[in-house]
Amino acid sequence: MKLNTEYMFENQWTKLTEQIADTDYSNTEEPYFTVVESGTILPSKPSNLKTWGLGGAVDSDGNLVEACVGRSFGGYYEADMAHALRIHETVYYVPVVPRHWGHFLVDVLSRLWFVVDQDEGYRIAFCGEGWPEDRITGNYLQALTYLGVEEERLLFVDQVMRFDRIIIPSATFGASDEKTYQSFRYQKVINRITQSAMASSEVTMLNPIKRIYFTRTGFYRAKVNEIGEKEIERMFQKNGYTIISPEKKSLSEQIFYFQTAEEVVSLSGTIPHNIVFAGENTQLIILNRTCVPNYTQLKLNQMFHIPVTYVDCYSKWTEQHPRTYGGKDGGPIWVEVTEELMRFMKDRGLFCEEPGTIVHLKNIVEFLKISGRIRMRNNQAIVTFYRKLREQ
Repeated sequence: MKLNTEYMFENQWTKLTEQIADTDYSNTEEPYFTVVESGTILPSKPSNLKTWGLGGAVDSDGNLVEACVGRSFGGYYEADMAHALRIHETVYYVPVVPRHWGHFLVDVLSRLWFVVDQDEGYRIAFCGEGWPEDRITGNYLQALTYLGVEEERLLFVDQVMRFDRIIIPSATFGASDEKTYQSFRYQKVINRITQSAMASSEVTMLNPIKRIYFTRTGFYRAKVNEIGEKEIERMFQKNGYTIISPEKKSLSEQIFYFQTAEEVVSLSGTIPHNIVFAGENTQLIILNRTCVPNYTQLKLNQMFHIPVTYVDCYSKWTEQHPRTYGGKDGGPIWVEVTEELMRFMKDRGLFCEEPGTIVHLKNIVEFLKISGRIRMRNNQAIVTFYRKLREQ
């Protein structure tokens, strides 16, 4: 399905987005297991080298198993193997389960394809990152329950553990630009979760909402790292869109709203990854908060065949300092009511207005405050800087 990019800036980033969208990332190869006899699992250990830390499965010869190593997790470190906790079991091993919804949705669930049609019932061992009391909670646990994985089957690797056999399932979705996905197996996982949620008693009292704006303004990271969404949110609210903070909703509620909405709008990032739960008649509007393309999102768009329109809302000044979706270059983020957004609203017959100078100045000051790149000593300097931006 062709991506709608008519409301994006004419620049190299839009061309790159279109190039990614036009690439076929499908892979018809069957997923597989990597089996390690008498293997050991090293728990996650914080490291500057990997976002979720070092760790992983080690074979009987002391070699790290490559099947559990990725860009964000995995790596050998010296540990007391002689005193490893011995567990005489066969376990499935999902390398790492981070407390980050986007990565859980793609990286973790894509390895659980075996649960759908060839599950032997073994416990599922995993290294964790960011979890309280060494256990998975909240919407993450609800997703696993809907898939058919009971909490009792989950084994948090919090120390060096040795098993009779470790079975590592391959990933069926690749988020990076080098990898591919196997859509059929990953879609079966998502479909089971969706069907279970829609059949649950939790959604029976909910009413469909036709047009939804999922906001990031209540998200803790956005509060300290992102600027300008409030103005965009207010504009959609004036046009009858219901404003919802997804982190305040259960997984069942989020799936219900994605399934039944006619149109969903949100800033780019993790929220639109929930496109995997969208219904057949749901259209997705993604407001780009940075110029850098989100490979994961573009692949999900392609896999789930949902109509998607992109609208550039990042401040053009930040194009000189591209922001990624995480890591050291992940902020600050500056979004605003751009000419592209106004054109999108007008083409839809919706009310729109460009925020005044005061709002622009406020956002500039906040951006400079967060970034720490430029220090302003007086209001005249701010006004001068603002004028230069408007001329660009």
